[in-house]
Amino acid sequence: MMPSPEALKAKAKQEIEKQLGEKAPGSVKPLFPLCGGPVSTMEKCICAVPADQQDDVKAAIAKYKSL
Repeated sequence: MMPSPEALKAKAKQEIEKQLGEKAPGSVKPLFPLCGGPVSTMEKCICAVPADQQDDVKAAIAKYKSL
């Protein structure tokens, strides 16, 4: 039996949240509960992400929103 599309989307979103949580600078991590989690926090605080990682973070946020 295959998982439902909703279950696959939820799993993909969890993976993106985990990935962004790991990539987040230490100074931004305490803001996760205040801003709605890693994805929302990283989107709001993109300026705190090192320049060489911003494109990857932006791509992950776009993918998260498309799910």
